[in-house]
Amino acid sequence: EVLREFAGGEHLTEDPRGHSGEWVVDFFGMSEQQARAYSEPYEWVREKVLPHRQRLLKKPKLQREWWLYERNALNLRNALRANDLSHVLAITLTSKTLMPLRIASNILFSHSVGVFVTDSYCDQAVYSSAVHQLWATRHGSSLRNDARYTPSVVFGTLPRPHPTTRLSSIGMILDEERRE
Repeated sequence: EVLREFAGGEHLTEDPRGHSGEWVVDFFGMSEQQARAYSEPYEWVREKVLPHRQRLLKKPKLQREWWLYERNALNLRNALRANDLSHVLAITLTSKTLMPLRIASNILFSHSVGVFVTDSYCDQAVYSSAVHQLWATRHGSSLRNDARYTPSVVFGTLPRPHPTTRLSSIGMILDEERRE
């Protein structure tokens, strides 16, 4: 109940399903008393996280709520809950390819991952297109030799076509081919 798979940008580029094999303890929304009921994960967090958090003198909230995951991604969690999606599209924010991947929505995503709260194959086709990649490299920023996907600038301004069955078919084929 409190263990979640973790995915960072490198996991999206290295595994066609986005699996990392890394797990995190996520006591989201729980008081310390509630978290304590999960004895083994709680002890692990107490041993591994608490000492680090005690040294964060300039972050009193992280010291007080040391058992909670630092970045709770509340907006993303609310959007996922509201849309009841089993999968989303995720993209590594700094990459040479800027190619989204369909991935399970119950994963805890790193800050290096952008999440499109959609499971639409039409959207997957559009966000995998050369047009989207060109838009992202032209309007986004860069980090060394890699493009940096800037959601507010790139996603927010991207002109999108109307969804069609053809786009959906293309997205589905793309997803299957990428996994193979």
